[in-house]
Amino acid sequence: MPCIDDALDKEMPSIIDDAIELIRIPSRNPPGEERRCAEYIHSRLNELGFTSMLIHEPYADRPQVLAYPSDSRFDELRVVLNGHIDTVPEGSIERWSVDPFSGIIKDGKIYGRGSADMKAALAIMMHICRIVDRRDLLLSFAIGEERAEPGTSTILKHVRRLGIDRLRYGIVMEPTSLRIATCQMGAIWLKVRVKGRATHASIPYAGINAIVRACKAIGAFEAYARDISKGSISNSSNSSNSSNNKSSNSISNSISMISSSKRRCIPRCSVTMIAGGVKENIVPDECSFTIDRRVAP
Repeated sequence: MPCIDDALDKEMPSIIDDAIELIRIPSRNPPGEERRCAEYIHSRLNELGFTSMLIHEPYADRPQVLAYPSDSRFDELRVVLNGHIDTVPEGSIERWSVDPFSGIIKDGKIYGRGSADMKAALAIMMHICRIVDRRDLLLSFAIGEERAEPGTSTILKHVRRLGIDRLRYGIVMEPTSLRIATCQMGAIWLKVRVKGRATHASIPYAGINAIVRACKAIGAFEAYARDISKGSISNSSNSSNSSNNKSSNSISNSISMISSSKRRCIPRCSVTMIAGGVKENIVPDECSFTIDRRVAP
């Protein structure tokens, strides 16, 4: 569609500018500092011809953004585009080759915390109606995705309260290497506390070392992780019988661009945090660690 290509080419510099500006505004979670980023998105959307609103729920100091084309009616809205404002923290600054909040462009790529996940997509959402001529889009910019907080679910409740009740489709704008993903892994976070008995480190036999116990438990979880990773499910579909083959040729062709048959949702189990001990010369009486369990659909 040349008209879309032309519109995209025209809009791309502004998309890049907004993506860089979003990267320059830290929105790390934890601690949950999305406010400045949300206010920027809200302001820009109003400039770009949207009706935009800040939603101060579920947390008053971490607003979310909901927007739709200013010339649209509620009963015209059919498709939700969803993205999250928050990013994971940048980690050790010494491990970065660039300032994580610079949004610098190198070799045709934008670098910075959130550039892929997912501030570039937020910038595209902000400009989407200048690329495609649609009045049925509802834009949702949520908080709290990185910590499984009720951002998007709260926005959807607000949408119902507004009387927007004809939505039919939702597209989550997460990075997927430009493949349409039709399912995703579930997540469970578990905190494990291992008890021991404290004693002076000069007489360790008089106590029970909780860290040593925890290491044994972690070893068992590692073995469990290897075991469950041997099973997986396909993230694509096949026709159930030959009678459906002819009628599903076009669907099969579409599936080929959605997902390779080799792509898998593989169950995972990882130890991601550990803490224990209070002093160098005391055998610890408690050690805790955190499990991240990814569940295949």
